[in-house]
Amino acid sequence: MTNEIQLVHIQHLELTLGGANDIKIVGFTDSDWANCPDTRRSVGGYMFTLGSGPISWQSRRQRTVATSTCEAEYTAAFEASKEAVWLRTLLTSIGFSPTSPTTLLCDNNATITLSGDPAFHARVKHFDIRYHFLREKVQSNDISLSYINTQNNIADIFTKPLDATKFTRLCNFLGLTRRDSMRGGETC
Repeated sequence: MTNEIQLVHIQHLELTLGGANDIKIVGFTDSDWANCPDTRRSVGGYMFTLGSGPISWQSRRQRTVATSTCEAEYTAAFEASKEAVWLRTLLTSIGFSPTSPTTLLCDNNATITLSGDPAFHARVKHFDIRYHFLREKVQSNDISLSYINTQNNIADIFTKPLDATKFTRLCNFLGLTRRDSMRGGETC
């Protein structure tokens, strides 16, 4: 029922982009863990902003079953890191080369620790090798993973059903406004 309410609610929203004083990419990443009742696969999602407006987002069921929340979150962060590298390349190609690592905000401390420290190899050797692309990008200073409280993680909206209050708050963070030709846009 919550998903139906959200779908009806979002039909009346439009994305409003704000101006950017600072050409800086910031990403948010999240995952639900084993939330699909049929396959037990997780849904991972990410969203990137440039200045004050969202420019890229994705929500997708992960390819494999994750054996822990850390693995699900690490997989989602890996997907986000690929997008971050592409966005950095795009900015560079149009003359706005990033001068600092792209910040990727994640609400899972184990994922953040794992991305920067290969010492946990014994605990995660079952992770698919390709996911360690994330670690390589952190070590090369292209990406910096930082913690964000789950209440403020915008990527939550892409991975799980939310209560109306949190859904509305995250819509506002995304820059979604109500479509209303008579009154102009209002925040959702």
